Amino acid sequence: MNYVFAKIRQRNKNKHRKVAETAEKVFSDLNMDAITAVPYSCSTLLDDETWFCISDASHQDFAIDLIKNSISTVDYDSLSRSEFEKIDFIFVVSDNLTLFQNVTKAKLLRKKSLMSLGDRFFISDDAQIISINSLPDAIYDRGSDKLYFRRIESISSIFKGIDQLYREATEAETQSFLQSNFIRLENGFSAQNIKAQNRKRITSSAITRLSVRPSSSTTMRGGAWRARRRALREATEVR
Repeated sequence: MNYVFAKIRQRNKNKHRKVAETAEKVFSDLNMDAITAVPYSCSTLLDDETWFCISDASHQDFAIDLIKNSISTVDYDSLSRSEFEKIDFIFVVSDNLTLFQNVTKAKLLRKKSLMSLGDRFFISDDAQIISINSLPDAIYDRGSDKLYFRRIESISSIFKGIDQLYREATEAETQSFLQSNFIRLENGFSAQNIKAQNRKRITSSAITRLSVRPSSSTTMRGGAWRARRRALREATEVR
C-alpha cells in the first residue's frame, strides 16, 4: 500500500497531513531496480537511469524529521480543502521508501474541470488538483539510509541546506575562477560571497573552458555581484 501525505506551510509544528492511500503506483516511471547511483557532483551529467546519492542521509545537516524519525501512517490529520493552497510538498510512504515531490504553484490546480469517477463523469466547479510527476524529486531509502535525487534545485526547499553541497563541491573551482586575470577583488569580496546558483554557472562547461582577453577586467566589490554577472555574460554569452 502507498500512503500519500502533504506538508503544509504554517507556523505550528503540526504540518503534515494525510491525503490518500492507494495500491496503485503513485510515480509511474519509478523503478528502483533500474537505478544507478553516483555520488553527488554538480559537474556530473546524469543519464535517464542515474541518480545522485547521499549516504548516511539521516545524519546530514539537511536531514528533516521525515528522514530522521520513523513515519507512522496513522498519526496525521487529514488534509482539509482550506489547506490545499498551503501545500509545500507531498511525500509517499511505500514500505522502506519515502518519495518526495516539491509542489510549486504550477502544480496546484484549482479550476472548473470535467472529472471521472469510475464509469461516471461529472463537472466540478472548484476542482483541487495536484499534478504528480512521473518520477519523484527525491527518494529516501530508510533501509540503506540513502537519499537519491536528480536535481538539487528541485529539493532545496524540502531539505533546507542541501544546496550547500554546491558550495562544498565547487570551492576549488570558485577560487580558481576568482583568480582569473579579468577579475579584480575589492572590499573583502571572496568565494564566501558567491551563492549556489552562481557557483553552478562557474562550473558549467562554458565557463571552465573560458578564454578571456587579459585586458578584460571586472572589479568585484562586496555586495556588487551584478558586475560579476555582467562579466560572465560578456565572456560566455550565456544568460
